[in-house]
Amino acid sequence: MDKRVEIRQITEKDADNLYNLIEKNKAFLSTWMDFFEKVDKNSVVYSIEKWKKSMILGESFEFGIFLNNDIIGMVSLIIEKDGNLADLGYWLGEEYTKNGYATEAVSYVLEFAFTFLSLNKVQIKVHEDNFKSQNIPKRLGFRYDAILREHQRLHGRYVNLFLFSMLKREWNELWKKTN
Repeated sequence: MDKRVEIRQITEKDADNLYNLIEKNKAFLSTWMDFFEKVDKNSVVYSIEKWKKSMILGESFEFGIFLNNDIIGMVSLIIEKDGNLADLGYWLGEEYTKNGYATEAVSYVLEFAFTFLSLNKVQIKVHEDNFKSQNIPKRLGFRYDAILREHQRLHGRYVNLFLFSMLKREWNELWKKTN
């Protein structure tokens, strides 16, 4: 697969562009994650500092997804050390969806998670009505594990999430087949 996007740590230099991307896509992003409704410039700067500290501690890894050096979204890996696993999340600005960019970025983070961090399992939780987002773990070979009933509070009500997972040995088998 040709590399079209890159992932890298978000720095203070990215704060304005990240804020502008979120602001431009606030209504679109808030459909699935209502915390975007509360984002302002100061919270973006604060979050970048917090992400840097979490990365140093190995607690989480927040990567920007970049296309031609422009930030188009994010992919996150939240580590649960006791279980040697991580939760993976992602989002893109609306105009960048339907191009395979999120799938590509998630595949890079999977390689990082299984190769560099030596995690045993990566999980993705997706809103039951977010069909486009559900396609990403399916395309990458994740297995559907469960429905997490009323697992997330969104816009004042509880919603169900689908849980997908991939084990390191499954990723190794898939990686061998594609390379």
